Amino acid sequence: MFDIVLALVLLVLGYFVLLLEFAIPSFGLLTIVALVLLGFGLITLAGIVDTWVVVVVGTTSFLAFIVLLRFLMKSKVLNRLGIVLDEKIRGGSSKVATQQELTGKHGVAVSDLRPSGIVEIEGKRHDVVTDAGDYIESGSKVIVVRISTNTVVVEKLLDEEEGGE
Repeated sequence: MFDIVLALVLLVLGYFVLLLEFAIPSFGLLTIVALVLLGFGLITLAGIVDTWVVVVVGTTSFLAFIVLLRFLMKSKVLNRLGIVLDEKIRGGSSKVATQQELTGKHGVAVSDLRPSGIVEIEGKRHDVVTDAGDYIESGSKVIVVRISTNTVVVEKLLDEEEGGE
């Protein structure tokens, strides 16, 4: 009885560690740990029951893991945890392409920019830095002048520029 519980615990831990690989970039280390746990779980199970049971349990648990992963992706649970799979799987656009479209757009500083802070552009908040490290007060109008190394660079709008929005 203890061996079956041990085998099932190893399988569950293996799939849990595999799920952690999506959340914690470990460059494959967690995947290796997960595969070792899953392997030991199946080997432990093979010493207790017939081979066909091991094949059924291994296949069923793998399919259940895939279904769980699909469910988590659709329910946006992973997105709330900061794990973004949808863009990779659905071939979505990267953040860099979206940032390039910001060049020339006007926005309002939500926080003091000293020289980095948050600016709201078209209803969305963006992390930005000021050009030449200038200090810009919260509430000031700004314009995106360029994207530099995945960084949005802004300048304060002068009074005569503000009328041209």
